[in-house]
Amino acid sequence: MGTRNSYTRFVLPLILLPILVLLAYGNSLHNDWQFDDWSSIVNNEAIQSLSNTAKFFTDPRAFKDEAGDFLHMFRPLLLVSYALTYAIGGLSLPVWHIVQIAFHIGCTLLVFLLIKETIKSEAAALFAAAFFAVHPIHSQAVNYLSSRSELQASFFYLLALIFFIYSYRDESNKSKFFYLLSPLCLAAALLTKSIAVTLPAVLVCWLWFIEKKRSFKAYLATSPHFLVTAAFVLFRHLIITWTAKQISHSGQIIHSDYYTTNSRPFFENLIIQAGIFWRYLGLLFSWDQISAIHHIEGPSAFCYFSILAIVALLSALFYLRKDEPEVVFCSLFFMLIIAPTSIIPLNLPMNEHRIYLASASIFGLIAHLIARHLRSNHKSQLRYALACTCLLLCLCIAYTRDRNTFWQTPIKLWQDALKKAPHSRYAHAQYAVALFRHGHFKEGVWEMEIANRLHGKMTQTLSVTAATYHNQLGNIHLAKHYIERALKRDGRDANTILAAAQVSERFHAPHKTRELLLRLLALQPEHSEGKSILSAFNKSCQTMDQEIYEIKKQIKEQGEKKELLMRLANTLDRRGRYEEAEKINTKLIKQRVLEALLLQGNSLLRQERYLEAAAVFNRLCRIPGTPTDCVQKLVIALAGAGKNKDAAGLGKSLVKKGLELSLDTRFAAKLPPYSGFPDFVKLKAPTRRTD
Repeated sequence: MGTRNSYTRFVLPLILLPILVLLAYGNSLHNDWQFDDWSSIVNNEAIQSLSNTAKFFTDPRAFKDEAGDFLHMFRPLLLVSYALTYAIGGLSLPVWHIVQIAFHIGCTLLVFLLIKETIKSEAAALFAAAFFAVHPIHSQAVNYLSSRSELQASFFYLLALIFFIYSYRDESNKSKFFYLLSPLCLAAALLTKSIAVTLPAVLVCWLWFIEKKRSFKAYLATSPHFLVTAAFVLFRHLIITWTAKQISHSGQIIHSDYYTTNSRPFFENLIIQAGIFWRYLGLLFSWDQISAIHHIEGPSAFCYFSILAIVALLSALFYLRKDEPEVVFCSLFFMLIIAPTSIIPLNLPMNEHRIYLASASIFGLIAHLIARHLRSNHKSQLRYALACTCLLLCLCIAYTRDRNTFWQTPIKLWQDALKKAPHSRYAHAQYAVALFRHGHFKEGVWEMEIANRLHGKMTQTLSVTAATYHNQLGNIHLAKHYIERALKRDGRDANTILAAAQVSERFHAPHKTRELLLRLLALQPEHSEGKSILSAFNKSCQTMDQEIYEIKKQIKEQGEKKELLMRLANTLDRRGRYEEAEKINTKLIKQRVLEALLLQGNSLLRQERYLEAAAVFNRLCRIPGTPTDCVQKLVIALAGAGKNKDAAGLGKSLVKKGLELSLDTRFAAKLPPYSGFPDFVKLKAPTRRTD
């Protein structure tokens, strides 16, 4: 009998739970990097050497590859974990996913131990831990590699809680050892992710409801945990403040897209979070709503009703505090875990990986109900319950494996997200970035424009990205629009200045290009890309100067031939010597040279002399055989000159004729994706990728 009990208590969970996790996530080993993985892991040079370990604990900027951003992301132990994984397998995806799955297995075993200690039923605890292992709500936490912060923090959090329980209940010499380990594990959890600040409150709830301790002396046992938490909060504040001062002294502007893109007031956010509280619970049962993103509008009637429901829930818990202490403890555990991410207004108000640890309490509640049923000891019912449990586990595993397939590529993930949240700015922006990374630039800029239309205040990163890709695709007016917005927001950001220089070069403005590159090198003298671009730019200018000299020499020798004059005008325009180019173009236009008229119109458009450009393109449009893009440029010139009605009317007429308009033209004529909200999201983009 003793051997059988030992098997049930230790061997069966140790074998069964890891097997269930492997069955559920065995097909995720080759899933690709997703959104924040690129900045936190792939492009983060800090994690590529273990020699940076000390830096992780003293410089919050090591968390991301964007200098000056994300100072609030002080997670040194997570970065140590990243560095160790990189040292073992580099950027091999299977290695990173194996570590992710290993943490999930560890958390599953610890959930089993915690529930067993709370409700004192091994069978019910095994039931709850099995569902924790395979439930599809955890597919984001396990597949999204940057969510290791959630897994790792949860692992140490649960260890700290279980060690405290063992130290409190064990009267042997081991209790002192467990008691010492508990605050150390709490420190590890805090240094991984700051959600662990809730552990001291959870310990107080455990002593009050599970152990039924009421004396002040009993609660002194939690004092080391409160001290560790207070020390972490102080240390984190000092490190972030010191780093912010260092950045400010260097002349760089500090901003963080994670917070500043969300202007939602504090109390409005709390109202929204009341509705999200019930949405999280709903996801445990409504699997078809599981997604990489959840589009949350402002406060709704549902949110206000949710506040009343939460008040009713708290009243019910107060009423049940004596008769159902396990129910009260599990409910408060859930609320406390999600409290930090609910109180602080974040860019994404709802994210599935945030309830990874909190969901353990829901499975604990289910285990409590199962334990009651098991105590009735009706064998027929037990067999029925076992059969239902096996069926549900199989369904969970099948659905989780299906969710894993959406994480295979970023394009597939965000296509699924857009089906469930078509009006989400964040989903369209991330889908655009995914398309860019896979080389689908035309479709990517379309999605990015939809994101901008949905949310007028694009982040600094997205503004620079939009400018860069518009510039590559030839939408130079949109590129200029976005880069000017980015420069206005942070004119001292290196990536922004570099992108602005590239846009300026496309506008044939060499003086401004050189000015921007010199500004970049003044801020960061060792900026290698800035140095190489400036060097190439100077060589290009010298080459054009030499070419202008050679053409003028040929004109003196051969006379003013049309071909030579066109070459000279074009080169002078690219060199930024607009007045000289205009004189030559005027001479050629008098000779009825169509190419000169087109060159003059393009030059005037780049110089933002829109009225003159509109006159030139209007003249060109009346000449038979004129290139079709002249009409589109006329739309841009009319819009730039303030004749928006004329631009819009001409743009609509071009659409009716079936012409494919550039995004520059659509922007000028206020055509989708720049108008028609919300119907424009239903429009078919240039091509929807499935790869």
